[in-house]
Amino acid sequence: MKSAIEKLDKTLANIERPIMFISGLLLFVLMTWCVITRYFFHISTPYQTELAQTFHIWLCFIGSSYLFSLNANPSVEIFSDKVMHSKNILFKKVYFTIVWLLNLVFIFPCLYYAILNIPKYTAQVTAYLGYSYIWVYGAGIVGFGLMLFRIFLRIAGFWSGLYLETYQDKTDEIKEVDSV
Repeated sequence: MKSAIEKLDKTLANIERPIMFISGLLLFVLMTWCVITRYFFHISTPYQTELAQTFHIWLCFIGSSYLFSLNANPSVEIFSDKVMHSKNILFKKVYFTIVWLLNLVFIFPCLYYAILNIPKYTAQVTAYLGYSYIWVYGAGIVGFGLMLFRIFLRIAGFWSGLYLETYQDKTDEIKEVDSV
């Protein structure tokens, strides 16, 4: 079970990292090109906003899912630190499961309404380049879907004992720093 969770996590990361890199690179190249053309050649590029918006949205949503895999989501450290010091494994599993399930309060409604609005996204097109807004807001659907999957993957990891060692390692590091 642990190896399957780790493989799924690595597979998703191998998909997300290139998407983030390409989106970030295209955003950087686009903005550099727009600055050069505007200030040196006095040429305005009307499509820059549309493309920059698309690349930025993809970078944000896929990056958010990737941050979930690194456990880099916001949390209340004062409680998590106390739980990490606890010897009760069941308490740790329940606590971290609840913390991760709380993310669903935001993610699930966003995903639900994004899916409901797919017909609107496909019907609307951008002003200059004329591509469908599904290419823009599809990032939200993909990103929220990946986040939802990662939440359940992380919870399965807690219950299989995969991530509890990570939290225990952090506890040991804190003890070492405190003793120095």
